[in-house]
Amino acid sequence: MGRRTVDMHRLQELVRLHRDDARRSVENKIGVREIARLAQMSPNTERAYRLSFEAAGLLYGEGELPSLEALKAAVGPRTRQQEKSSVEQWRDVIGAKLDDGAKPKAIYDFLNATEPTFTGSYWAVKRLCMRLRRERGPSADEVTFHLVTRPGKEAQVDFGSVGMLLDDDGVARKAYVFVMTLAHSRHAFYDVVFDQSSETWQRLHVDAFAFFGGVPEVIVPDNLKSAVIKAAFTSSQTAELNQSYREIARHYGFRVDPTPPYQPQKKGKVESDVGYVKNSFFKTWAPKTMRQAKEQLALWAKEIAQVRIHGTTKKRPIDAFVDKERAVLQPLPTVAYDTVVFRKAKVQRDAHVHVGGQLFSVPFKHIGKQAWVELRKGSVVIRVDDERVATHARGNQRKHTIDEHLPKERRDLIDRDPEVWMERARRIGPHAEMLVHDVILGDDVLRRLSAGQAIVKVLESVDKDRADAACWRAICYGVDDAKTLKGILDKGLEYAPVDDEAYGHLDAPVFSRQPH
Repeated sequence: MGRRTVDMHRLQELVRLHRDDARRSVENKIGVREIARLAQMSPNTERAYRLSFEAAGLLYGEGELPSLEALKAAVGPRTRQQEKSSVEQWRDVIGAKLDDGAKPKAIYDFLNATEPTFTGSYWAVKRLCMRLRRERGPSADEVTFHLVTRPGKEAQVDFGSVGMLLDDDGVARKAYVFVMTLAHSRHAFYDVVFDQSSETWQRLHVDAFAFFGGVPEVIVPDNLKSAVIKAAFTSSQTAELNQSYREIARHYGFRVDPTPPYQPQKKGKVESDVGYVKNSFFKTWAPKTMRQAKEQLALWAKEIAQVRIHGTTKKRPIDAFVDKERAVLQPLPTVAYDTVVFRKAKVQRDAHVHVGGQLFSVPFKHIGKQAWVELRKGSVVIRVDDERVATHARGNQRKHTIDEHLPKERRDLIDRDPEVWMERARRIGPHAEMLVHDVILGDDVLRRLSAGQAIVKVLESVDKDRADAACWRAICYGVDDAKTLKGILDKGLEYAPVDDEAYGHLDAPVFSRQPH
């Protein structure tokens, strides 16, 4: 018989046509060729089936047509011209690799590289793989279920790319539609955004829960980084959630059940909704700007999406939501949610963590350690080894420093403005101001700020009168370093008479030698 498979119902039609033709008069018979044409098969195929049915006593007779089982038994097993595959001897190897998840091309490449006697073609391997799959039938993992979700139990969330939209500055940026779909009623919340950051992800959840007026028990997200840091590829693995997502889940009281990687069908309700909003709204309303998209999407959702007859539930989503789901959602928290973003950062040598272009100080004893930074709306909390070590008010300035976080003896050195240090010297006395000015700015090119800072630190450690007197002695003897100045004070020489040979303060030249 021909290689083309013939529908068994057409074989019943073939029997019917022959029986009808047998009852006609000789002059009205249509013949086997016309019967073959009406049965949509070639004359040779018709002849092969006709002879088989005639031999089984099924072709002619009265009453009901033969059953499909009887016709199938009469036809017998379908044979092929070539029963044995050219790669049959490697059947076990191919079957084992197929069970391991390998594709036909990978199996062919493996045999080609490891079996010296292998001469089969890729297509022969592929045909054998197809035959093995047919023989084994579908596996249990391939069976899908249409799950019915009880009201208030689950919501599925996802993003979908919707092309480019203009922002408020007229700049074209990639945009995404966010969809949260309640699994029972199919009532959905839609919004359009320019990013999928953790802050945006949390804000969209807050807006969605406010839109529904309650919170479902379980949220089923995709494996984007704002929700899942590490995905679970098998049932024995445990997904690692983004810490920020944990915070919002705790606040609102929902649990997170991430979709397994590469299995979008397990959140098919929101996948379908994303496709629906992209095809129904964005391809017809075609907004050009973000502002336009948000305004029109809200109108479309209210006038079209919420009141359509859903293809699966056969109900309007808004009706199913109001009738059964709204009342069983968990209530919204009484305290507003404070969006939080967690960042991992190393405490740098300047005793600051660098996060998002800003610097936040940490007690210097934690330099070199890893810290968790909680960025909230009004504050920044820093933890090291699960202990809160710093809290900053969140502002727009680049650097946030608490003086107590720096070493006491060095915290003043952070200010690099010479005027600040000369003002501190001025508060000690006129000779201190003169000495510090000459040390820092005495050279027309070189600025010796560190030397001036060290002198001020030494002077501030003693009584102002002693400090100013020591500065006069230092000026007279050309002392311009903190170490020698400290020696004068330690030895109590600040009030000692000045040697007549001391050259005093010279305004010029810079490199002049002492008179002696």
